[in-house]
Amino acid sequence: MGAPGITVQPVDKGNSESAVRFLIGWVSDSEGEARKYLADHTDPKGASLIATGGSDVIGYVAII
Repeated sequence: MGAPGITVQPVDKGNSESAVRFLIGWVSDSEGEARKYLADHTDPKGASLIATGGSDVIGYVAII
């Protein structure tokens, strides 16, 4: 199942800044907290994925 123009991808060095900006608005009060949140959901404990619509992050999922 997919939607035109929406891409789901793992958070990596190329898109981590966009993920941090998204998380600041949703799950944390600061950049530091957002970065820690992402770090807590990386291998081997889990994974972070973002959904993008164009250049905007429109969703986030953490697999832990």
